[in-house]
Amino acid sequence: MHWLAMAHGAASQSIPIVTAYDTLGEEGLTSSLQATRARLMFLDAYLLRTLIVPLRKAKFLEVIVYDKEEDLVKEDLDALLEAHPRLKVIGFEELRQAGVENPTDPVPPSSEDTCCIMYTSGSTGSPKGVTIKHKAIVASSKNPSHVTPQNSNFYSRRRKPQHPQHVRPRRCVRIPFPNPALLTSPAT
Repeated sequence: MHWLAMAHGAASQSIPIVTAYDTLGEEGLTSSLQATRARLMFLDAYLLRTLIVPLRKAKFLEVIVYDKEEDLVKEDLDALLEAHPRLKVIGFEELRQAGVENPTDPVPPSSEDTCCIMYTSGSTGSPKGVTIKHKAIVASSKNPSHVTPQNSNFYSRRRKPQHPQHVRPRRCVRIPFPNPALLTSPAT
């Protein structure tokens, strides 16, 4: 659930998040990192080594926050830092503690501000970023029927999102999810 805390923290500062799934693959991740110019990434610790190649081209990333200390493989962290010594890599608990020690007033977003950019799998070409504004998040929370399962296989009232050609928000926090089902799974 730390990804949700990261998303809430970013929203409290009007910072859009960008989701990336493992289905994007190395090229898709590289493309999404370059397009959004993300400066911070949150991911599961076991995925650190998978960033070595994408970060050769995606130069904007400055900080990586990994989820659980117990999942950290020191050799993977060392390999990442050897390949990209400019990066600052910290654990979620270290980031949380820094927030406790340095509280910041909220910077509320407007309804028109970008809340999230979700990347498609790219099954018909390059992955595309789907921009979701804060007003859409609020609207979906008022009427959650579009993510409420009517049975175990289908969801009602799903709309096809628009795909912008180039999305370059001022600031981004990249929050990859291990599985897109985490966003809509009724089991948790």
